[in-house]
Amino acid sequence: MSGSVVEFPVNGTSAAGYLAVPEGGGPGVLVLQEWWGLVPQIKGVCDQLAGEGFTALAPDLYGGEFAEHTEMDKAGELMTSLPPDRAARDMSGAIDHLLAHEATTGDAVGVVGFCMGGMLTLLIAAREGDRVAAAAPFYGAPLGDGAPDWSGLTAKVEGHFAAVDDFFPPDAVEALGEELRGMGKDVEFHVYEGTGHAFANWENPLGTHDEAAAASAWARTLALGASGTRPLVARAMVDLLNAGISPIVPEYGSLGASGDLAPLAHGALALMGEGDVHHDGRRRPPPRDRLPGRGASARGNRESGARSPRRRPRCRFETSPPPAAV
Repeated sequence: MSGSVVEFPVNGTSAAGYLAVPEGGGPGVLVLQEWWGLVPQIKGVCDQLAGEGFTALAPDLYGGEFAEHTEMDKAGELMTSLPPDRAARDMSGAIDHLLAHEATTGDAVGVVGFCMGGMLTLLIAAREGDRVAAAAPFYGAPLGDGAPDWSGLTAKVEGHFAAVDDFFPPDAVEALGEELRGMGKDVEFHVYEGTGHAFANWENPLGTHDEAAAASAWARTLALGASGTRPLVARAMVDLLNAGISPIVPEYGSLGASGDLAPLAHGALALMGEGDVHHDGRRRPPPRDRLPGRGASARGNRESGARSPRRRPRCRFETSPPPAAV
């Protein structure tokens, strides 16, 4: 699945970006670039997200400029010369565009960013408040004097960081996580043993790409996006099982033969009100007392003439154990 370049309004001017739209639409995700710019790899991230059912937009924060992987000095210059106020306006305008787009569902977006974009992920999440439901920074965070006013941060945050990283040292990252949790923020930072900066970039510009760590971080990111919107991951895995395919997901292993999918898919689909899932992936209807208008409380309502409200379930993977930090 591939997207296209789009323009969107920003404070009386316009900005450009790369938009990838899934068939049938889906929750919006803002994708934020590394210091290289809006390069094919970042567009590929948008395409992957669209393939998972998300409407993904990567704003071009450099206004058409970019650096090749052999041009680290140019990448550094582009990053340091990026006006923070313009970057904030472009990111906010991109969120406006996502939320107004006909392919986007929901009233909040997720944000995922890498390196410089990881830092910007946390900055825009703090700035935009409840317009950002989930944030996944990869090896980037505002450390030291670059910290924003964290009072506006309401998103669930799950970050992915390298164990060996001079740009964003893990000790400083973990200290930030402790600070944010002390403020009551929902924050978890994973540090991946043996990895270096940019370990998730499959183009391997720094020679640090780690396929296993990247796959684990990506699976967690998809689950985070699903937790704030809808359980796309569980749906996809159930569909694979129904097709006779046994998916393999980092940290869960093979999810077909052993039935290890059951806790994850059972929890997600039950929370959607779609019943349980057999170990072979087939769905079965929920018990009668779990259907809306059923059970003791519903009977009591009927006897009193009251009507049981049909509540929209919160789609969170709360019934399955969270992956342990690496």
